[in-house]
Amino acid sequence: MTSFRLRSLPFFARLGLTGVVGALAIGLWSSMRHLETHHQKNDGEPGLSFEDVLGAYHGVRVEAPLRAVLAREISHPANLPAEERKALEDWLAGDNLIDGYDDLELDFMAPAEIMARSCVQCHAADSGVVGAQSLPLVYWEDVSRMVSDKEIIPVPRDILIMSMHTHATAIGMLVAIIGLLAAATRFWTPLRCLPLLAGGLGAFADLGGQLLAREHAALVWAILGGGAAFGIGLGLGLVLITLDLWLPGGRPKDA
Repeated sequence: MTSFRLRSLPFFARLGLTGVVGALAIGLWSSMRHLETHHQKNDGEPGLSFEDVLGAYHGVRVEAPLRAVLAREISHPANLPAEERKALEDWLAGDNLIDGYDDLELDFMAPAEIMARSCVQCHAADSGVVGAQSLPLVYWEDVSRMVSDKEIIPVPRDILIMSMHTHATAIGMLVAIIGLLAAATRFWTPLRCLPLLAGGLGAFADLGGQLLAREHAALVWAILGGGAAFGIGLGLGLVLITLDLWLPGGRPKDA
């Protein structure tokens, strides 16, 4: 008797299974891209951040970026006069930000004038200052995104559960298929078992975290860590399967 190995399959079976692996790789990549694009604008800023995920599954209030900058102990910009800093803080504490932005009665102490003097030389789309140019403060449309607090409401529990009842089953089957196929490769036993281990435990941590993070914010780390382990485990499994299908040797001898 010999143990089953993927390399022992006939050529056309290996060719077909390679297509399956490719399809699974595309599905895994598209799922990760969907998660990124679905959640990345929760906090109003481009790119996926911890606040995006925290808001989606627990809920969070994101402080206005300009308010957060002014609250720092180290002034930004460094040469911002104390009276101008105070004027901006008073404006942000008010109720009518749009009218106060370029209030003519404030003259040179209007927020629009202060930003024109102290901010836009860096915070402009064509400034060339790395980081700052992606956060322009030239027009009110730009500034408005930086001065308002934002509350991210988590996904309603009934919608989450409705999605989970099919999502969890599909993920479990995907881990089982890729993990068991990887376990049937020729490689070092701990390595070929790692996709099933990392994928299975990662999926459990990710899905369990999604269900429980609403009450416990710390479990958002279970979502992130579990999702990372799931993706790495399945990615490794697809690589091992492909290598075992086409590397020479590895075909068990007939009993």
